[in-house]
Amino acid sequence: MVRMALFSALIFANIGPVLAGDRCATLADEWDSALKNRAQIFASSIGDNSAARATVRALENLAELSAQGLILDIMKNEGCPMPVQVHAPAGYVLGAMDCETARLKHGKAECDRTEWKADH
Repeated sequence: MVRMALFSALIFANIGPVLAGDRCATLADEWDSALKNRAQIFASSIGDNSAARATVRALENLAELSAQGLILDIMKNEGCPMPVQVHAPAGYVLGAMDCETARLKHGKAECDRTEWKADH
């Protein structure tokens, strides 16, 4: 319980006091962001055959999965509605692949993740 309280404090630390309804919206945004992060991690493997970078990607993915588990615990404790798409970043993979392809072709480093649409 202390671990969840600490993680909750970390999520809400930068946004100040949050009303109960706003907490659920913030947690839903954090959940969505974690899914997009995992899709981006997956997409970054395009054209990469480095075992060292594959290991780093696996560790990054594990960290995002751990964060998702904590977010779910906090959502449950806050009485928030649970996400429909549980732990699967597949809905954002097409957006992530488009961004990664553009980065590889044109050196474009930034991606507008707000444009990514979830294919639930």
